[in-house]
Amino acid sequence: MFRTSDQIRAHLRNVLAPTNANISVPSEDNGEREDSINHEMLSGDGDSMSVDDDSDLDIDMATPENRPPLSEQQLADVKNLYLRNSKEEDSRSHNPYEQGTKVFEDEDFVFFIKSADHKKSSKYNLSDHLYKITIHQKRGDDPALLLDVEEPLRAALIKILDDLKKVYRKDNHHQVYLTILDKSILNGLNSGNYALNAPSSKIANWVCAILYNYLKSKQTLTLNESFNVKIKVLGVKHILDLMNNKKRKKPFQPHIYH
Repeated sequence: MFRTSDQIRAHLRNVLAPTNANISVPSEDNGEREDSINHEMLSGDGDSMSVDDDSDLDIDMATPENRPPLSEQQLADVKNLYLRNSKEEDSRSHNPYEQGTKVFEDEDFVFFIKSADHKKSSKYNLSDHLYKITIHQKRGDDPALLLDVEEPLRAALIKILDDLKKVYRKDNHHQVYLTILDKSILNGLNSGNYALNAPSSKIANWVCAILYNYLKSKQTLTLNESFNVKIKVLGVKHILDLMNNKKRKKPFQPHIYH
């Protein structure tokens, strides 16, 4: 059964641990720019959609907004870590989603995922991969509200991220980056970058919180064929290139989860 916005809000409060610090969630942060992870939301300079005081979702996790900056020594250590694991070859044992794959199903939706090609392939390496999630509504003549997608999307993301962890080399410290796209969302909703080995539930909770906060003032938006979620996994060489890019406004800071 589809849930009301109040039920969704109550659910998000249950899965997102409370903290004393209020946050802002990025709204439309150029999700289609697949040539780089260089977005304003990573440096805190971009537009954001502030959460209302009476209905904010406080998130106790290392989001791009509250993640403490690394010191120069820490950044140097991270660079050395990546240099030791820099590989040109594909760092997957295999591609689990070379063919379209059903990854989650409930009474209302079916979630599929498939590998996709980068739009600007020259900027990517063999160990950089892109996956696209699409959703099929199983029943009903009227399209479901996007608010109804939040909980099954969370479950699907956890399953996908857990599966991806199994096929990537753990010593290569991949970064994962998710973007929600829809024709009604001008440039997409970005998660920011996280370590692939970070808890899948925390990444999924944050992505669903971004979607929910965007939809709070757009509750009538419905599911359509343009709605999809892209998961980008960046390999070591790409991350090193980002860290060494002197043209960036602020240095790229990889997320390291121990």
